[in-house]
Amino acid sequence: FPSHDTSLEKAMRLYSLKGLTKEYLESKTDKFIVKLTGLRIIPIWNILQNSLNSEYCVIICSGGYDIYLRKTFLGMNVSVECTEFSFKENRFTGFWEGTDCLGSEKSRRLEKLKRPQEGKEITVYTDSSTDLPLLKFATKGVVVGKGNCPKWAMEFAHN
Repeated sequence: FPSHDTSLEKAMRLYSLKGLTKEYLESKTDKFIVKLTGLRIIPIWNILQNSLNSEYCVIICSGGYDIYLRKTFLGMNVSVECTEFSFKENRFTGFWEGTDCLGSEKSRRLEKLKRPQEGKEITVYTDSSTDLPLLKFATKGVVVGKGNCPKWAMEFAHN
């Protein structure tokens, strides 16, 4: 499912799933969730667990898809804002509902949510340069991922 493709590539990948039933797609998400949580979304999963064990308000704002993200965080005290699959008569249309949750769309969605109390720290964790608009909400920004710090993060930090 997810990748760091452009929206066009993402849209083409989704369109290839057109006509599949919601039940079929949901059944395939279970294996993907096991893989996703098995990777522990290194190191995000550990950070998330620590945040859930505290008094933080946790919001997952992702360009990933609702069909697996909402299921991944089911039963956790987590709000999920993401790209939502569109279904008609229980079949996937090949498109997402509304606007793809990337870049400035993430900021738009966060602006609609209840703001934390004045003076509360807001930490934004990101693995993509498309998330840079989210940093306007942050008192602290953290880049996560495997290996070295990406070039875009280094450039942003120096500006």
